[in-house]
Amino acid sequence: MTAANRTLWDTHSHILPDFDDGPETTEEALAMIQLSIERGVTGIVATPHSLSVDDRGGIPALKLRVRQISALIDQRELPLELATGMEIRLFPDAADRLNSGTYLPLNGTRIPLIEFDYTQWATFYDNALFNIALAGFTPLPKSASSPRTPTPRTTRASPGPQASPSGWSRWWAKPPRKRSSTKTPHVVGGHTPNAVEPAPKQRRRFWPFN
Repeated sequence: MTAANRTLWDTHSHILPDFDDGPETTEEALAMIQLSIERGVTGIVATPHSLSVDDRGGIPALKLRVRQISALIDQRELPLELATGMEIRLFPDAADRLNSGTYLPLNGTRIPLIEFDYTQWATFYDNALFNIALAGFTPLPKSASSPRTPTPRTTRASPGPQASPSGWSRWWAKPPRKRSSTKTPHVVGGHTPNAVEPAPKQRRRFWPFN
């Protein structure tokens, strides 16, 4: 495939102005589009946050904003296609909303862009993803990274002189107290009947695939 007929799509973009946490103005959105074109992008799927879409008037408002920006792209004769999608925050009813059309997959395909919680793997995620697949969709995670371990709040700092200048408690950085990994063997007749194995270390897990 030559450079002349090559296509490159940006399938995760907050490109719509004043719609979520993307550009604030139309000129900023057009500047972002121009920069994408300079980098070889030929198509962008607008994927505002699903929660923002609900707050801004739902799917009709989203499609209207896409048409408005597409009209400006055509008016300026920019070589780029703008399509519709959403960054869908995963909730238990995601499959139902995809079936009803209140959640949109990417550019009319059967591939929804899925956003997870940043701090944990919620207990309903497995069933929600299974239901999406059962409905005939192929969920696409917006990021392959795992949820972050929650950062301790400054309110957990101990009061008094023990608190560090940054607000974190010194006890937070203090290494855990060492515990003996072996138990005192039970001596019978001057010898130990069975060897005592070290206790396995327990690790707290926030992500099920580590």
